Amino acid sequence: MDVAAPQGFGWDEALKIVQRAEDTFNRGDIDAILGRYADDVVIRFAGIPEIKGKAAAEKFLRARFAWQKNYRLKKTLFMVEGFKIGATYAAS
Repeated sequence: MDVAAPQGFGWDEALKIVQRAEDTFNRGDIDAILGRYADDVVIRFAGIPEIKGKAAAEKFLRARFAWQKNYRLKKTLFMVEGFKIGATYAAS
């Protein structure tokens, strides 16, 4: 998990965090993706029921990457406030 300064993220650090997230998804590196998640992660994605917890996230990601080939993700940072980062994404 990324570690921030006590006051939160600066813009440059947030850009690095977003880029690392994009890179790990584009490599299909599930272990690296999971390493960025807290144990109590909650994923809300594309109208499917919430995915709660790291074990459920791993099951979801492994199934998704097994059938989704040549996945490309582009993330764009638009907001940083304390420990919150807002980013949009486009995928193909």
